[in-house]
Amino acid sequence: MTSGISVENPPIQSKPYFQDRRQQRLDHFFREAYARAFDQPKLSDIENREPDTDDILNQTITKSELAQAMGMRENDMFVQRMFSVTCRSDSDVITFAEFLEVLKKFSDSNIRDKYKLLFAMCDVHGNGRVRRSEFAEFVRSLNAVVGVNITENSQNHVIESILSRSGVSPATEYLSAADFEAIFSQVDERRPVGVDFRGAKIKVNLQETASLSSFAVSAIQEHHCTPRNIFGTIAAFVETYRQHIAIMFIFCCINAIVFLERFWHYRYETEHRDLRRVMGVGIAITRGAAGALSFCMAVVLLTVCRNVITVVRETPLGEFIPFDSAITFHKIVALFAAFWASLHTIGHCVNFYNVATQSQEGLNCLFQEAVFGSNFLPSISYWFYGTITGLTGILLVAVMSIIYVFALPCFMKRAYHAFRLTHLLNVAFYALTVLHGLPKLLDSPKFWYYAIGPVIIFVIDRIMGMRQEYKKLRILNAELLPSDIIYLQFKRPSSFSFRSGQWVRISSPAFSCAFNECHAFSLASAPQSPTLELYIKAVGPWTWKMRSEIIRAQANGSPYPLVHMNGPYGDGNQEWTNYEVAILVGGGIGVTPYASTLTDLVLETTSGRHHNVKCKKVYFLWVCPTHKNYEWFVDVLKDVEELDRNELLETHIFVTQFFHKFDLRTTMLYICEKHFRGDHQGVSMFTGLRAHNHFGRPNFDAFFSYIQNVHHDTPDIGVFSCGPSALNDQISSACARANRARDAPSFMHRFETF
Repeated sequence: MTSGISVENPPIQSKPYFQDRRQQRLDHFFREAYARAFDQPKLSDIENREPDTDDILNQTITKSELAQAMGMRENDMFVQRMFSVTCRSDSDVITFAEFLEVLKKFSDSNIRDKYKLLFAMCDVHGNGRVRRSEFAEFVRSLNAVVGVNITENSQNHVIESILSRSGVSPATEYLSAADFEAIFSQVDERRPVGVDFRGAKIKVNLQETASLSSFAVSAIQEHHCTPRNIFGTIAAFVETYRQHIAIMFIFCCINAIVFLERFWHYRYETEHRDLRRVMGVGIAITRGAAGALSFCMAVVLLTVCRNVITVVRETPLGEFIPFDSAITFHKIVALFAAFWASLHTIGHCVNFYNVATQSQEGLNCLFQEAVFGSNFLPSISYWFYGTITGLTGILLVAVMSIIYVFALPCFMKRAYHAFRLTHLLNVAFYALTVLHGLPKLLDSPKFWYYAIGPVIIFVIDRIMGMRQEYKKLRILNAELLPSDIIYLQFKRPSSFSFRSGQWVRISSPAFSCAFNECHAFSLASAPQSPTLELYIKAVGPWTWKMRSEIIRAQANGSPYPLVHMNGPYGDGNQEWTNYEVAILVGGGIGVTPYASTLTDLVLETTSGRHHNVKCKKVYFLWVCPTHKNYEWFVDVLKDVEELDRNELLETHIFVTQFFHKFDLRTTMLYICEKHFRGDHQGVSMFTGLRAHNHFGRPNFDAFFSYIQNVHHDTPDIGVFSCGPSALNDQISSACARANRARDAPSFMHRFETF
């Protein structure tokens, strides 16, 4: 063996009865190899190294195991050529040292070793020259890794452009090592922003990112973004969340004022009745809690008026009220209501006990509206079960408990239909609240003073909802896409008007309760389109039922199920038109609203007519495991790029799946992606897009620093994201850190979580 390592153990694959153990050893094999090749000690888990590490380093792997580790088939050309170059003997296995040697050539800074290795991989016959067709075939073989369909003619055009740019004549049939050197002479050795070795994040010098990606940060970055001190940091936080802070401050102040007013009244002003002597401070606390609870119950109605919110957010009020956080505020108000209700309930339990110990004369003084028989002395059970106030109080506690329990995230996720049904009990809850105060045991009812306005607005909202309800919409086209994604297209109702970034609620009487079970989905079609399109991820019972109905209809040739639609409803993503510079970030299926937004952007700005789009530059970042499962969105991006004649849009695609498995594909794809383009603005041979492909997760700190440097004269930059909560949290944190810089643009983050 040229590697100098004696191989005594048989291939790992020859021990089938240790399948789990074999996989662990394979993972350890590749982890250790990548740790050494890329100088990332964290990858090798040195502190937790297994006792048999040295034994693993002496193991061998077969071609099938190499293919499995790379996520490819054993007969794929790339696997065969990679194995052939790595194996230095006639054996059908490769050693750790052989694998490490090849890996180091990809990770090392010596570009000459890289192109020699690539030349050897393309030199099928080993005669020191590579046919032009063999080179093209080798490059095309990498496309199977990405999984996006791109025509062979398009790929050949890109490859020929690269060869021509490198000085290779069209008449040249064979490529030499010198030709390879010309092709790869400009390969950038530094890793792209965002590459992540399974948690071992690579630190990137912001002043050296010019060739890493388009996120170039010049030396004047520090001048524009001087860090703030602690007071500046606090000021930046307040500036970022000023709307939320103001609303919460006002809400808390009103709660405190209402509570204290009622508390003061019953503690110090009600002297003509004997309440204070009998109940003490308890009556003041319970009445104060009742007032604050009434206020919360009124406010909580406003937070669910979706149709009214959609209209009001277009008015100047949208500048002062964070309507995007309506549901979050709804939950906060509900928690306040639960606190006041608990305080009110516990306080009255004590009060009723004190009342039950009073004499007949004392009761007549306390409850002037109540009439008792001359020989009747009510007990505590009477106050609970014999009065309207007591009975309605018990029912209110029961109803409130049911509503709150089924509103917990664990119940909503597993039993969404039950959550919707139990929330309908709110009608009974408000009716019982009105009945609760009718007997006037302590005072005339005040609840309706708080509730009358919100109830009227709520009724108006429901009327608007009925006007925006579209029943029996027929599905024109439906497709089942990879990753359990369902595509639905139906005719757009003539009266249906919407903005890009908005969403609708869908139900289907064919397999669910159309009255109660509605599900929210972002519109993927542009406002200019005559049809409406939805891309639905099958993740719950309703969506899986929809998928089954589509399969059944396609198999039997029967009509697709009818759907009911409500909406559209406003969302923070629709505000992208208000910013000169906008950043859109989509994660996974969260790209759906941006299919509408990006199409709307290019159609409006290239139409030649007046429009309200302020955007001068839009950055779109798509974070996805792989292109393969989202070919439909790649097609959308292709159409958008063709229409984007003003070059307003800059797209970056971050493929996260590859790097997590320590596979060789990442290095190969990165090298090819950086240089297999017809020109600086050429298309990717993997996707057919002008979009920049990155392999790893985005480094939002570096990206936002780049944006602040390029657009330092822009006061506010809109950041819009849609995806998992982890992605939105990461972006929010990065925005907060970027906003700490003085004399730099501020990032205003709007997001939607799915």
